[in-house]
Amino acid sequence: MGLVFQDPDDQVFSGTVWEDVSFGPRNLNMSEEETEGVCRAALGNVGMLEQRNRAPYHLSYGQNNELQLQVYLPCAPTLFYWMSLWHSWIPQVRMRLLGCYKVCIISGKLSAIYSRC
Repeated sequence: MGLVFQDPDDQVFSGTVWEDVSFGPRNLNMSEEETEGVCRAALGNVGMLEQRNRAPYHLSYGQNNELQLQVYLPCAPTLFYWMSLWHSWIPQVRMRLLGCYKVCIISGKLSAIYSRC
């Protein structure tokens, strides 16, 4: 299960974007090759692969919103719960993320998304 907090600063905690995204797969004992593949795919889905070596606190608020969602994709959760008021995000970000999660649902990797808004 992925739990997405309202404020990305409460969730994004590592020194670089890559460390944040790879935290879950490493704790699930994925191999380095597998971790590299799933993290590249997750960051590539939202166009943040080029940001992989940046510190999260140097990203915009919108980029941190995207990042806090992408940290879960490499872990392949079957359920997401958004505590975030994501309806207030800019439309481009919202549509990109919904498209990403639609692919996950269609492929059977994600079964449900719940939101408080």
